[in-house]
Formats: sequence, C-alpha cells, structure tokens
Amino acid sequence: MKPQQRYRSFIIFVMLLLLVACQSNEHNGGVNSEGMDSAADDKTLTIGVLPTLDCVPFYVADELHLFDRHQVDVSLKRYQAHLDCDQQLINKQLDGAISDLVRAERLKAKGIALEYPISTGTYWLLITNRLARVNELKQLGDKMIAITRYSATDYLGNLAIDSAKPQNMVYRVQVNDVEVRLKMLQTNAMDAVLLTEPQATAAKIGKHPVLMDSRDKGVHLGVVAFRKEAVGSAGKKQSLEGLLRAYNQACDSINEYGLTHYADIVKRECHIDDSVLVALPQIKYEHAAPPKEKDVQTAKNVKWKD
Repeated sequence: MKPQQRYRSFIIFVMLLLLVACQSNEHNGGVNSEGMDSAADDKTLTIGVLPTLDCVPFYVADELHLFDRHQVDVSLKRYQAHLDCDQQLINKQLDGAISDLVRAERLKAKGIALEYPISTGTYWLLITNRLARVNELKQLGDKMIAITRYSATDYLGNLAIDSAKPQNMVYRVQVNDVEVRLKMLQTNAMDAVLLTEPQATAAKIGKHPVLMDSRDKGVHLGVVAFRKEAVGSAGKKQSLEGLLRAYNQACDSINEYGLTHYADIVKRECHIDDSVLVALPQIKYEHAAPPKEKDVQTAKNVKWKD
C-alpha cells in the first residue's frame, strides 16, 4: 500500500477511535453540566486534569483532604486530552488546567489571559513502534507520528524531524487523547508517538524504542495554567493561595513516600496496572513556582506553519 493510501486509512481509524474516546469522556467527568456553574463560584476552583503523572499532586491532595485542610474548595474535572481543557478554559468552565507552555502561549496570543503559578516537571518521549524498524530519527520518513496540534508534542515532533531531516515526508497525525495515542502504538496502528508519563513507561514496557527525550533538549514546558479573570477576585486569590499550599504539601508527601505509597490513587486516576506502576521512574515533584522565562520565551517564539 502506498504511503498516502496508508495515511488515509489510518486517519479514518484515528477518527473512529477519537469518536469513541469523546463519547466515553462525556460519561466520565469530562464536559458535563456538573461543572458549569462552579467556575463562576467565587470560592470554588475548578481544575482540568488528565490521567498523567503531572496531575498526581492534585489527586493526592484531593484524596488526603488537603484542600479542605487549607480551606479551599477545589473541583477536579477529568479529561482525556489537553484540547478539551483548552476549550473549557476558553468557555470559562474551568479556572485552571494542566497544560504546556506551547499551547498556553498560543491561547494567550489569541486573547485568553493566563498565568502560570505552577511549573510541572512534565517531559515527553518520542517513541517508535518496535515493528516499524525505526532506530534513528532520520528513518521517520514515510512514517506516521501522533501529536496534538499546536502543543508541546507538535513542537517537539517538529524539533525531532527538523534535526534529522528525513528524505521523505513524515505524516503528522493529530491524536489528542493521551491514552488513544498509546493504544495506537500498542496495536501497531501508529509508527511513532510523543508521550508523557505514565503512558511513556507503558510503551517502554512493550519494548518500543525511545528516539528522543525532551529533557535532553533543555526545555521545560509543563505548567498548570489559570485564567487571570478567574483568579482575579479577592475570594479566588485566597482560594488559589490555599490550593498552592495543598499542592506543595502533596508534593512533599509524594517525594517522601514515593508514588508506590499512593498506588491505589495513581492506578485509578492514571488508568495503569501494577506492571506500569513499579516500572515508573523516580520523579521529584517541585513546589509550585512559575516557569523559567527562557521556557516561556521558547514557547512564544514557536512559529506555526498554518
């Protein structure tokens, strides 16, 4: 089958998978009427989260009632894709959400006022399907790579491709759902993907090779973005301060006891089993602090080929 024909076939496959994922998300705490009024509440902070390790401090703080201890009402809204969080920020149905600087700075350029009180240690791995026989970045020509448009994965994918300069075109396929992206690698429906944790570890367990690690590029793009308008009132500012204290306390607890101490929470919220849990790298969670200016500038300077 010619690359173009194969590309079209997989696009149809992707669309079907995403349709199923979206329908599932609507029944599992994604976009729902429950959160419609809370973003306007002057006390409650609604936060969009994903089944990824950068969200674990929020899950731990919620489970241990740390938000209550710091007298802040936090409502976690669970999604499967950053794009869903973006849309709910735009629609003012979320006060804050897990994000990355590339997508957040693009939202700011479109007039959405955001601030970043939390910089996460999120990193992404470019992982290839073990059956694709891709051992170097330059071998990505005529292959398909799953990314999310206008995001850290898009930026990092372009960085990898531009550095290697494959002779043939690399087909960038938009797959927003973080778990669908992993599943497409595991089922041999995709040649390469960009994943963060714990999906990256799940892929490595399957002996899929890692070709690039964003940490080697010297960029740190993970953040929790808040709408300035949402946290601008006196009540919300106070709530945000309480949230940050609870977040820091959760980070300290995770660092002291390890992710395995919170196995039930991590497995439930990140949808992983014991084999992935025990294989996770040791991650140090830093206290809430804004991202470095150089990382913000990196995101600002990204030029998109629309």
